[in-house]
Amino acid sequence: MDWSHGAPPIALLDNTLCPANEKVYGFMDKVLTEVAELFPFEYIHLGGDEAPHNFWEKNAQVQALMKREGLKTIPQVQAYFEKRVEQIVKAKGKKMMGWDEVLEGGVSPSTAIMSWRGEKAGIEASQKATM
Repeated sequence: MDWSHGAPPIALLDNTLCPANEKVYGFMDKVLTEVAELFPFEYIHLGGDEAPHNFWEKNAQVQALMKREGLKTIPQVQAYFEKRVEQIVKAKGKKMMGWDEVLEGGVSPSTAIMSWRGEKAGIEASQKATM
């Protein structure tokens, strides 16, 4: 892709959205609006696993976001993104669900966790939900 015309990409290398780009949240709002209308289920599962962090580690926008928001680690950057997206999900009258990897940077107690790596993450999620 040629971005020489100046438009910043919303998707980054390894097919990862940029949590420092406000356009990403507008895009997510549009997508989640359609998902919420199409599916009557209470939850929207947003994954959270297999999110490559290599681009975020090197990206100046992400580094500026980390400084501005006081984020120390890349998993905290992912948690920042997830919490912002969760607000969009809630605005659609739904609840967010994700894989147990979302616990690594911190997660909202209202997020449902699907643990695929064993019971430890499920126990951790349930303990955080009661905090």
